[in-house]
Amino acid sequence: MDLSMSDRVVDLVDEGFDLAVRIGRLSDSSLIARRLFPVRMVVCASPDYLARRGTPLTPRDLGQHDCLIYTLPASPGTWRFQDADGDALQVDVNGRVRANNGDALRAAALKGLGLCYLPTFIVGADLQASTLVSVLNDYMPSDSAAYAVYPTARHLLPKVRAFVDFLCDWYGNTPYWDLVQ
Repeated sequence: MDLSMSDRVVDLVDEGFDLAVRIGRLSDSSLIARRLFPVRMVVCASPDYLARRGTPLTPRDLGQHDCLIYTLPASPGTWRFQDADGDALQVDVNGRVRANNGDALRAAALKGLGLCYLPTFIVGADLQASTLVSVLNDYMPSDSAAYAVYPTARHLLPKVRAFVDFLCDWYGNTPYWDLVQ
């Protein structure tokens, strides 16, 4: 296996990749997609940050906070929520720390630099250990998913099919990072 890790969207055919794992809404394409696992988003911060700055009670309170901004989405300074009725709500956020990598934002949150909006596969262990605390849980959008994407099935190599099957079996319907311990 030759593993390349990047948060950017790669062109599988032009760049010679057999498979990519993509999260969220998939753009229309000629690629085949297979759902791997659910992706749950959370807004969280260190207990120290919350003690110093207070806990936001609604998404609109985020304007009074330092937010750690993931820069790869089309609208990096916009966080999406839903209200109790399921209606979409968008909030523009600001902060001094911006990064194109979720692990870097997790590290900043652990140091008390602000609130982050990240998937639980990045911060799940920190939430379970209480080194990060989730907030705004009543406003989180419905879960997204991670997908294995690959060129058309007629060109699918047996080793790629086996790897996709392994990923589906490994993560299952409730990935290990979301299991309550």
